[in-house]
Amino acid sequence: MPSRSCSTPRTPTSSSSPDVRRTRPRSCRASHDVILLSAPRETLLRRLAIRPDNPFGKDPGELERILHDLDTIEPLLRSVANHEIRTTGSVDEALSSILGLVETGEVTR
Repeated sequence: MPSRSCSTPRTPTSSSSPDVRRTRPRSCRASHDVILLSAPRETLLRRLAIRPDNPFGKDPGELERILHDLDTIEPLLRSVANHEIRTTGSVDEALSSILGLVETGEVTR
């Protein structure tokens, strides 16, 4: 991930898509755009519980680590993201949102 230097906090702005939350740095330098793919805690827990082909997150210790990371790491990721896409829908919907950002020039390839 590129290093970023911000002199002031980021300010949330709205987007034309309800699934995309943009945050624009007031005075930041970055060489790349960062898109955070996120989901509500309940969605993540449900997905971990029902996926049949991957045991990660089913062990209580792993689940505790995931919840800890949601509380501590996700805010850090959100602070450097230029855009956030909520992944509560299908993979195709998330991909469409990402491609929409690229097509409109809001992010670069």
